[in-house]
Amino acid sequence: MSYSFEVKDGKIINLKYDGGNFYCFDDQLTSLEGCPEKVEGYFNCSKNQLTSLKGCPKKVEGRFNCSDNQLTSLEGCPKEIKGAFDCFGNQLTNLEGCPEKVEGYFNCSDNQLTSLKGCPKEVKGDFSCWENYLTNLEGCPEKVDGEFDCSQNQLTSLEGCPKEIKGAFDCSHNQLTSLEGCPEKIDEYFDCANNSLLVDISDLPSNCQKIEIEDCPKITKFPKQIDNTLKFCFPTKLVRRRIKKHPFYEVVNEDKFSITVRLKTIGEKLLDDL
Repeated sequence: MSYSFEVKDGKIINLKYDGGNFYCFDDQLTSLEGCPEKVEGYFNCSKNQLTSLKGCPKKVEGRFNCSDNQLTSLEGCPKEIKGAFDCFGNQLTNLEGCPEKVEGYFNCSDNQLTSLKGCPKEVKGDFSCWENYLTNLEGCPEKVDGEFDCSQNQLTSLEGCPKEIKGAFDCSHNQLTSLEGCPEKIDEYFDCANNSLLVDISDLPSNCQKIEIEDCPKITKFPKQIDNTLKFCFPTKLVRRRIKKHPFYEVVNEDKFSITVRLKTIGEKLLDDL
């Protein structure tokens, strides 16, 4: 270990730091005053009693973890994080003050967020904002190079989400009625399960090859464009029947849990009229 410190009255004192990772998690800290100004590795101040990031390092070369505290603001955190950023499990209502750029994943789940305003514009890894109070995705990153998880919110719209997701897209357990505004391209599966009000999935990206629709009994409008094949996972019996009777779908595989289709070769005008 290349550092040492003591804790007095919830603050760091007698700090000796020679570089590398810096861990001050689960130390009953109420303040980050006394921290190193620069951390050359992983900075972990999780599981304390912090209400503010005042006094935290100005520069962090690795992952920044301030999860499981009592933070109501991210003001004071570094502007750029060379690794992941984790503010999971706090009391944040917005993300103002968060880093402008994150080189790893970004996790702001399990907070009280009603807005993604202040989000970094670019996240090099996964982006997770599940279990908050979001009704839309306005303000979210413009580019996400990993998975995007906005499940377990109160979303009624996907407007504002990135145009392209390099991994899976999970918007399950929300209040969506359609997929309008969803990414134009995703590299893995699309999960919109447990949206009991969902009727229209016609905006699903055409390159998507797998969609989870468990507990979505009201779906009546389906994708018009499928680049290859599309696997519907966990459809209700009624939705399965609708898929099988779809005039422009050809079933290529079916089992107890899923049905896979491809688009028949038909006139473009007929598709538009669907």
